[in-house]
Amino acid sequence: MAKQSILEKLQANETTPHPHDTMAEAGRKAMLHDMIQLLENETGSRSGERPEDLHQMRVATRRLRSLFKLLDAYYKSKKLKPHVEHVQRLASLLGDVRDMDVMIGALQNDDQADILPIIEKLERERGKARKKLVKFLDASEHKQFVKDFSKFLL
Repeated sequence: MAKQSILEKLQANETTPHPHDTMAEAGRKAMLHDMIQLLENETGSRSGERPEDLHQMRVATRRLRSLFKLLDAYYKSKKLKPHVEHVQRLASLLGDVRDMDVMIGALQNDDQADILPIIEKLERERGKARKKLVKFLDASEHKQFVKDFSKFLL
């Protein structure tokens, strides 16, 4: 039998919060959902083939950051702090690429002949931003974050 991936383990344990849950448990369930969304959209965010994947991954980081703030009092900050910092860095890198996607998309709706050099420059900048993002996602630090945060959530 094949070893179950982290994403598959997270998906197998996803449940919705219930009124009888403690705040810490309900928070874990909410964060688990967002972590699944983050991981499900990573491949598309890397490739750039579907800008919607990057957008959804960025949304997942934004929801996680909101949950971290909302639920801070219910967890030991020492346990959450490294995860918070990692998600903040990831969100920033995703935002850099997404901002370029949005600008390019808006400009492509205009008469492109006059602004083609601007679009080309933005595409180069987006390419650089995506390389930084992929480098971050490939780093051992990110792989360790996925393992550690998943362990926290399960």
